Amino acid sequence: TAPSILSLIQTIKELNERPSNDPDPDDDDDDDDDDDDN
Repeated sequence: TAPSILSLIQTIKELNERPSNDPDPDDDDDDDDDDDDN
């Protein structure tokens, strides 16, 4: 299972290095804030 975990970590790092063109992360944060307001 170690190689799979390392591959997941590498994939996450690669995703974090990319500029986020998709508004999904911001939308998720906004949704959390809206839920708190409600």
